[in-house]
Amino acid sequence: ALTKIFNFDHDMFDDLVCILEKVLEGEPSPVVLGAACVAFTVLCPEEVHLLHKSFRKICKLVVDMDEWSQVSALEILHRYARANFVSPNQSPKRNDVDFDNAAQAIEGAMGNLDITTKADV
Repeated sequence: ALTKIFNFDHDMFDDLVCILEKVLEGEPSPVVLGAACVAFTVLCPEEVHLLHKSFRKICKLVVDMDEWSQVSALEILHRYARANFVSPNQSPKRNDVDFDNAAQAIEGAMGNLDITTKADV
């Protein structure tokens, strides 16, 4: 619904982002969180700072989302990790976040996905 409202009225962008942030932080349902991930990729894909509070929750619930929501969730998790974690090829600085912990969280969430391709069917 947020993307439909945005398509009709671009002036509501700030209000819609505020609503999206509240949904990402407080929604326990994987179906609603998945729809919020899809809306995030449409409304503000570069605003990764909105994901700070909900990063781990998205990692945990990505396995229970529908297939298209999983794609959007993995895209935003990847974008978040690239923006906020140190490259494993660089030596970490004192104030940087540990990349291994973030990579393990994403790999743990991705390991539970049941991804099939057309060739598998």
